[in-house]
Amino acid sequence: MTRNKFFMGSLLVAVGLGLGFVPAPVSGQDITQSIKEQQQRAREREERLKKLSRQESRLSKDVQATENRIKRLEAAIDKQEKELHGVEAELQKVSSRLDALTRKTQASQEDLAKLLATLWPLSVQRDSTGVIHPEGWDAASRRYIWTKTLYEKVDARQKELQKQQLEVEKTLEERQALAESARKKLAAVNADKKDLLQDKLQYRRKLKSVKQDKASAEAELRNVLDVIRGLNFKLEKQRGGKDIALLKGVLPWPAKGSVVKRYKPKASPPVRGIGLRVAKGTPVQAVAWGKVMHNDVLRGFGRVVILMHGEEYYSLYAYLSESSAQVGENVKQGDLIGTAGFYPDVNSDGLYFELRFHQKAINPESWLTSLK
Repeated sequence: MTRNKFFMGSLLVAVGLGLGFVPAPVSGQDITQSIKEQQQRAREREERLKKLSRQESRLSKDVQATENRIKRLEAAIDKQEKELHGVEAELQKVSSRLDALTRKTQASQEDLAKLLATLWPLSVQRDSTGVIHPEGWDAASRRYIWTKTLYEKVDARQKELQKQQLEVEKTLEERQALAESARKKLAAVNADKKDLLQDKLQYRRKLKSVKQDKASAEAELRNVLDVIRGLNFKLEKQRGGKDIALLKGVLPWPAKGSVVKRYKPKASPPVRGIGLRVAKGTPVQAVAWGKVMHNDVLRGFGRVVILMHGEEYYSLYAYLSESSAQVGENVKQGDLIGTAGFYPDVNSDGLYFELRFHQKAINPESWLTSLK
């Protein structure tokens, strides 16, 4: 029975944490410890989210780079296809020209054969001694000379055609080689495109998986933050929210931004707080319950609001653009006390924040939660 009670108790605690609420701890110290444990869980999930975000960014860049390479390859494919089309068209023209020259050469050869058949008997007839041609020797000689001249012209034309045919055949071989080279280049570019499309598909699958993991991690982080908010509410309710000493390490940040100046009291000049760079119009909130002790412009610090927490702790918020906080009024943790203004040290909108114990500045970052 005792074991069952222990098991049920543990189960209720686990379920409570998962749903965003926990059984009320006995003391404020217990609640603070629980908050710190949940913050550790939140930090772990934040680190995982950062890692997944980096993976997502890297994969997105890989996808974009692959798509850009595919676009360049598609442009190269279009260029290669046009080049191949032009070479093949030229190849067709050269082939047609070669066919025409071949036909002309064959016709010229036939003409030469006919002329040779005519020229040979005339030559024999002219050179035969004692034989008188019916038309007379002079007429036979004239026919021979005319036929021979015609033969020589046809023979010269045939040689010219043969020469042109050789040149065209050489050009044809060159065009065929160019066409083959263009086909190989086109095939290689298409193969590269195919490989890149496979890479793109793999990158997209990985990116989808990372996005799913990221969404899961974000949901887990939201659940943990809900638990922390619930614990903070319990702590504030138990102590009236006025015991800032119990909140070390769990104070909320006064504004959302990036730390650009850190606590360095021994530096020259000393930095007794932290400086944040923030977006324009960023609201500034009280880090804990307190009473407004000061709201005015201080030389070198712009508008400054000072809160007193109990009798020992103070928080200071400088470089506000405006503040509606009234001196003497009480504010709760998270209440709006103003809007961040121009911060000269960062040359943009920002906030300077100090935390003091009595009059001594203490490191605010050791009091603020690691979660912004």
